[in-house]
This record gives sequence, structure tokens and C-alpha cells, in this order.
Amino acid sequence: MAKVLTIVSTGAKTAVTGVRGVKGAAETQYRDGYVNITPENIGFTIVEVENSSGTLSAEELKVLKDNLYNYIGYSPDGIKRYIFKLTSVSPTKLQYSVVKEDLTGIMVISVNPVTGDYLYSYEESHTETQIETITENVEEISQTVDDMQAEIDSLTMNGGEIV
Repeated sequence: MAKVLTIVSTGAKTAVTGVRGVKGAAETQYRDGYVNITPENIGFTIVEVENSSGTLSAEELKVLKDNLYNYIGYSPDGIKRYIFKLTSVSPTKLQYSVVKEDLTGIMVISVNPVTGDYLYSYEESHTETQIETITENVEEISQTVDDMQAEIDSLTMNGGEIV
């Protein structure tokens, strides 16, 4: 025979432990149950710009200022899209940057946090000629190391002396 268990409330309040609800900074209401947090829930977004200079809308500027983890998306060559991450903050400038795909420099977008004016610039770290020279030097050093290793490998021990 099955037993029936009856629970009687005594009216006493018990403490609730654990999480009662979750909401990201960009959400207005708490959620419960199994919750999936997306970048959008916490306010993350990418502000897209189409030109090398211009003025962000008030809404775009607010998005960047409200969450300093937001990014700027831009395609300086019109083909490859880059995501620029915030790298410097001052009262007069938000600076976003990314390393160029060919590693020849750093691309920068500076935003005036008051007016929303922005400007793209490119800071060259190495010219193609410098990269070629560095590559040649590395290859030359590698060859020298290989030659030295071959010479070391050819040495033999004969009666305690290297011949």
C-alpha cells in the first residue's frame, strides 16, 4: 500500500537560497529557470561605421559610452571587415584599434566622446621592405645555425680528443 506524505505549513518563512532571477545590463526584466546569457543581454554590440571619418549618431555614441566593452566594426579596404577594440580612454578621446591582418601596422579609430566625431588612421609598424629584410635575416640566421649544427654533428671523439 502506498504511503501519502502530507506537508503542513507552519507559517514560518524560510530563507530562499540560490539565484532567484538573472538579467543582463541591457534587459529590463529578470528571467528564471535555465537562462542563456548572450552578448546582447549584457549590452554588448558592435557599432558599424562605413567611412574613414564622420560623426556617430547620438544612439551609436551612447552604445559605446554605456558599455566600454563594445566594439567598432569597419572595413578600411572595403573588403576585409575588422573589429576595433577599445584600447585607450581619455576625457577627449576613445581610441579603438586592431592589428592589420598582414601585421604591417595598427589600425586606429579615434572617437570624440562629446561630439561623436570619429577618424580612422593607420599606424605603420613595419613597411613591406622592413618585413622582407627581417625575413631574410631570420633565414640567414637559421642557415648559420643549421651549418653550425652540421659541423657539431660531424665531430667525433678519438682517444678523448675532438678530431
